[in-house]
Amino acid sequence: MKLKPYFTLFTLLCFGFIFSQSTLSTKNPKPLLKINFDDNTNSKDFKAIVNLKNIEVAEGKGIDGSTGIKARYVGFDKGSERIVKNIRLPQSYKEATLNYAVAFDEDFQFPRGGKLHGLAPLKKITGGKPMQKDGWSARICFKKNGVVTSYVYHQDLKGKYGEGKPSPSFYFKKGQYYQMAIYVKTNMPASASNGEVIIYANGKEISSYKGLQLRAVEGKDTEINNFLFSTFHGGNSPDFAPKDSNGNFTTVYAWFDNFEVYEGLYVVERKN
Repeated sequence: MKLKPYFTLFTLLCFGFIFSQSTLSTKNPKPLLKINFDDNTNSKDFKAIVNLKNIEVAEGKGIDGSTGIKARYVGFDKGSERIVKNIRLPQSYKEATLNYAVAFDEDFQFPRGGKLHGLAPLKKITGGKPMQKDGWSARICFKKNGVVTSYVYHQDLKGKYGEGKPSPSFYFKKGQYYQMAIYVKTNMPASASNGEVIIYANGKEISSYKGLQLRAVEGKDTEINNFLFSTFHGGNSPDFAPKDSNGNFTTVYAWFDNFEVYEGLYVVERKN
């Protein structure tokens, strides 16, 4: 793991103190889904992620020196190999927040853009597939130079691919952990354009995309049903791919930890 020199064992241990949960409301809810790679290693959700191609368990590389996972981004002519898995939530929810921690290796590349995890209904729409009235998706996206944006498939999509709102000032720096959150509020009723997708980094709002018609059909199936474990470069062309100094496809890495989904708006905050 090629992190900055100050990212020592002492620094990792300190994360136990500088990362704490803080709700934006007065409640302290129980997570609907929790995967931290330490104490739930027998769960089917844990196994669903760690058994994915290009994912491996990384002891000592998670938050506070705990166990996390290492993701391999293998470059090819459409970006990097897809690392994706849909994980069903206990039931459907009108609004929910996905939290997780991510650190990008010092050699990580942000050539044009790529995807990070998010939320979706029973029928997710991704990959440029045609929109359907009962389908949508909302994920975090990294762009060139580490810029962060939302990435949403919604009913009023102007083109083939997802749209979003970039952060005006925040961008990922390599070699350090970030506590990310994506809050999704489905439009209610389904005919309205009042859905929301808001992104937080280290407890602070960095991107807000409102006035969305995510779904056009009422019902539990069109609410939030799935956690989308979804990360890769792309895109659909070689210019999205990580490459070495000779222009050949290469492999880069990132680390993840502490996936948690809460009903409503609940953000895990990093206190500096």
